[in-house]
Amino acid sequence: MKNTIFTQFLTALKVKHTAAFSDKLYRTHPYRDSLYGLSHMLKTYGVYNEGVRSVDKNVRQFVPPFIAHVGEEFVVVKAISENNVTYDWGNIEIKNSFDNFKEVWSGVALLAEPAVDSVEPDYQKHLMITLVKKLQTVLLCIIPSLFLFGAWYANMEQIGVYGTILSVINLVGIYISYLLLLKQEKRQSDYADKICSLFHQRDCNNILELPAAKIGFFSWSEIGLGYFIANLLLIILLPNYISYQAIINVFALPYTVWSVWYQYKKVRQWCMLCLIVQVLLWAIFLTNILGVCFNESPLSIIPSISIGSFYVFIVLLINISTMKIAHSNRLELLEQGFTALKNSDDVFKALLKSQPYFETQDTTKIVFGNPKAKLKVTILTNPHCEPCGQMHTRVKKMLAINADKLCVQYIFSAFSDDLLDSNRFLIATYLNGKSGEIDEIYKDWYEKGKYHSDDFIAKYNFSFEGVEEELEKHEQWKRYTHLVATPTILVNGYLLPPQYTIENLSFFLDTDI
Repeated sequence: MKNTIFTQFLTALKVKHTAAFSDKLYRTHPYRDSLYGLSHMLKTYGVYNEGVRSVDKNVRQFVPPFIAHVGEEFVVVKAISENNVTYDWGNIEIKNSFDNFKEVWSGVALLAEPAVDSVEPDYQKHLMITLVKKLQTVLLCIIPSLFLFGAWYANMEQIGVYGTILSVINLVGIYISYLLLLKQEKRQSDYADKICSLFHQRDCNNILELPAAKIGFFSWSEIGLGYFIANLLLIILLPNYISYQAIINVFALPYTVWSVWYQYKKVRQWCMLCLIVQVLLWAIFLTNILGVCFNESPLSIIPSISIGSFYVFIVLLINISTMKIAHSNRLELLEQGFTALKNSDDVFKALLKSQPYFETQDTTKIVFGNPKAKLKVTILTNPHCEPCGQMHTRVKKMLAINADKLCVQYIFSAFSDDLLDSNRFLIATYLNGKSGEIDEIYKDWYEKGKYHSDDFIAKYNFSFEGVEEELEKHEQWKRYTHLVATPTILVNGYLLPPQYTIENLSFFLDTDI
């Protein structure tokens, strides 16, 4: 799958990111096709940015990389030379003259300047996930390869020269069939595109999307991939039965004639990958003749049934796997569509205002961020609650990015009256501590201090003046609302709908609720 323009821009800006997270963030953003949406996403990475319009369309006044509005889309301008503008349109690099670029450019651009600490949220965690997935993929390739190489080495004498040639041909067939399958499933493959473009005026997809590209529930690319895999396994693991693959190959040859005839006469265009498969099938046939594979051993009924079943099993396995992957991809697209829909202002406001409302004005002095922000989040939190500690960490991350547009206020609860001293301490810290000191103490409390509360509190000597009054306001609010679960999140007084997390609120910082 191609990387999104947002990921391409992060790469051009040299901001640390993982394609999986940045692409998902882009695809699930409700305003991804606007400068506002791209600007909002960049802020998530701590990248300062500004939208501008050039009346005279003088692109030289901007320093690349930047995003430009070209036609109905956005492109990443990567370089500006004396006569040309180089930019990425989709995943294609285009070099255009100034005059031609000026004709298609609207004059609108998004300029960005990353800071030293501009980075993807939870970058290390996402990077580790990406590396683990890549390692899994590599191991899934290496382990079977080592096994097959070991089997080939052990059976080398029986396999012989012609068996080795057949193995190589089938390996090529596996790769080409895999590329065909990627094209048929509309998945990105640069190598497949390059092979298909050998006939510049045609595209393999035109052939692969025809009804004739399938036989029932099976695509020819699935059958081809299963055929070549079964061939390879049979040659390496059961070289005594190599004559059976030779017979099966003979039955496959009429397909090659039909395929070439169909492309030439019916659709009048070519699929280069398909033609390579036909050539490989005939190469297997010729190798079998030269290697006298038809006379290796007499055919018998039981092995014929077993080997035939093995070929069918491999094809069925590939077909089921393909359907599972396609289903998973559809679910991912549906999830992305649902996320983008729920993150629109109208849907959020409708769901939010369907929730219970509680008065949150003048209920607490424990306020972080901008008290005048449009979005005011009230959190009923417990100093000894583990999820509350995790919530505090998440809140601070949001405030680090959006402190000017977000207000978060805490109302403290407790499991029992015996633990109210913890509430008093955190209130006293806020009322008497300095700004940076408050943040540090709250961070330390939720991370480790709550486990040894008496010792932690004893380290500080804050005044408790006004603490009882503030504590009573919290207790009165709880009695009034009857809310007990922690953490409970309210947005402008409304209970946060279950479809949303607190991180989703970053989409609605400018929303009038």
